[in-house]
Amino acid sequence: MPPRTASVVSADARMGVPIESTGKGPQGDRRSPIAIYEVHLKSWRRVPEEDNRGLTYRELADTLVPYVKEMGFTHIELMPISEHPFDGSWGYQPTSLFAPTSRYGTPEEFRHFVHRCHEEGIGVILDWAAGHFPGTTPHGLHTFDGSHL
Repeated sequence: MPPRTASVVSADARMGVPIESTGKGPQGDRRSPIAIYEVHLKSWRRVPEEDNRGLTYRELADTLVPYVKEMGFTHIELMPISEHPFDGSWGYQPTSLFAPTSRYGTPEEFRHFVHRCHEEGIGVILDWAAGHFPGTTPHGLHTFDGSHL
């Protein structure tokens, strides 16, 4: 997070290992209707007694997932969660396209959130806008010309 916006590679070897299947998860039946709940994680719910902070991935797994299920939605569409240097962009100026933002927790905690969605039969859609790359970070795609970054 700003001002330290360099890329970080997770050393967690388990990141590439799938969580054991529970037999649950989005059914994928293309004949069934879907209902998508689009959400910006930072602004969905706050903790006023803690300087109005947003929830962590684990807290969202415990509160957002049951809410979405209770409301009858089949999918959660997460407004951009790729790492980004500017909070005001809400994630629409990504620099680390394969990294969930550390604003809400670790990659493992994000994985827990997604797994919790799937356990409840909720699909996860990641919103991404490819046209908004910030020019403030040399490792972003703002000046991509095909060379190594």
